[in-house]
Amino acid sequence: MRTLFKPRDRASTKATKGGLVNNPFVLPTIITALKLVAAFVIIASNVKLFGGGCDSNHYHACALSRTDRAYNHWSILLRKLNSMGLYNRLGITIFLIIAASIIIPYLVARLSAVRDSSKPEKAFWMAFTATAAYPTLFFMSLDIYRDVPMVLLFCLALLCIKRINNGDNRASVIQKTKFSALFFALVGMLYLLRPYLGLALLAAYFISPFFSFSKQPLALWIAVFLVVVLPLGHQFGIFERLLRYRALFRDGAQGGANLGIVFSDDAWLFPIIFVKSLLMQLPGFFFPNKASVILFILEGIPFLWGVVYLVKNRRFTDKFVDFMAVFFVIYNTVWIIGNDNLGTAARLRIFGYIAVLISCVIVYRKHELSTYHGSE
Repeated sequence: MRTLFKPRDRASTKATKGGLVNNPFVLPTIITALKLVAAFVIIASNVKLFGGGCDSNHYHACALSRTDRAYNHWSILLRKLNSMGLYNRLGITIFLIIAASIIIPYLVARLSAVRDSSKPEKAFWMAFTATAAYPTLFFMSLDIYRDVPMVLLFCLALLCIKRINNGDNRASVIQKTKFSALFFALVGMLYLLRPYLGLALLAAYFISPFFSFSKQPLALWIAVFLVVVLPLGHQFGIFERLLRYRALFRDGAQGGANLGIVFSDDAWLFPIIFVKSLLMQLPGFFFPNKASVILFILEGIPFLWGVVYLVKNRRFTDKFVDFMAVFFVIYNTVWIIGNDNLGTAARLRIFGYIAVLISCVIVYRKHELSTYHGSE
């Protein structure tokens, strides 16, 4: 009987604990489990975080035909589901929670894959964990918002681009054509949900083959963008529609999260105001309340670190990262000009943040692989 209760060897116990701590699967599992528990507790208690629920209540009213004002195709889709007897607010919310907690983190981790990486599991779970821990993505999954479906479609579109750009060189033209067709279909869906998101992906598809993030002089391109592109765009009225939309934030009741930035009619002051708007919205250097401070710590600081890391190690980028860099500039330029509310900015920047995260993990893996081969 003594042998049955014999104490385990200290060395084996230590090895087991060390293996558990060092296992890259542990942390994402804990985070995902905590998110799922928190989500269902919040739903069961009917708590509305940060005053949320206005958009989702409108979508619900549209789905039940209580209002004819459908602001976007997400409302129309929910109404069609209801007409077919397939609409259930709680059921769709549960799917969005699972998508934000498991499916999207998995897709982001897949997008971060690099062939022949020395530690693929570590990098995979690193990308999975960072996405699973994304606060705004979690918040937007707690009701029938359109953001999580858009992120899901966005990741699928990026998977197509990755197969086109970084696929096997022996891949047939037919295979690449199929992925291109699928990409265009996904872009079309995103265009219906958020037009400039779909257009930014489409523009990046055609522009990125002529751009190299690792070789282009970034300082020169930034200067051209600020000194030439933005002033000329403003002068010729390209941004007029965006500026009219931005004015709605001043006229409407958007609470204390409004930035209060007004773009000048002077084309040469436009870049200065743009940079101010960028700093306040993209990383979040605007603190009207405690939630904005927390969001900056959890999202803004990691984002800034990721951008610095990419610039310092851009020699390890590839064509897929080039695509995301072009998309990042086009997409963020549009909404930074058109938006004047920090709460809305937290939702709009999700796609740029995910692009930076994927790029960082790819660069990290390629850097690691280069170091590994260099030491042989």
